[in-house]
Amino acid sequence: MSLPIGVTPAINREEEPFWAFASDGLLMVPQCDTCGRHTFPPRSFCSACSSSALTWVEVTMPGVVYSFTTNYNSWDGSEVPYSLVVVDLSHASDIRMIGLYEGPDEPTIGQQVDVKFEPGPGGLTRPVFTAWETV
Repeated sequence: MSLPIGVTPAINREEEPFWAFASDGLLMVPQCDTCGRHTFPPRSFCSACSSSALTWVEVTMPGVVYSFTTNYNSWDGSEVPYSLVVVDLSHASDIRMIGLYEGPDEPTIGQQVDVKFEPGPGGLTRPVFTAWETV
């Protein structure tokens, strides 16, 4: 069995719930109970109003690709090429998230994406964005 390639993130106390939810297959972010703004990366206070009253909420898909880059050089042993996407989260439109993209083709700006979870480095479960498939 091969180990997942990539860099293990340094996780602080504020980010631990994000990774715990990811291991359960949930994409969750903090939302301010005072002003309603979402905060990502996770912090112990709202990035808009500084309130410490935060509740973790699930982010539903689809998201939309805001930007992307495709890497053709393997600096960490990853298979190339691979793409990283910056995603506008449809139900948390005040934040963007960066992640790996998996698909048959390169992503495109404005493309709708879904999220799945896969083993990542350091024993973490990481979110990965994929092409949105309509039913």
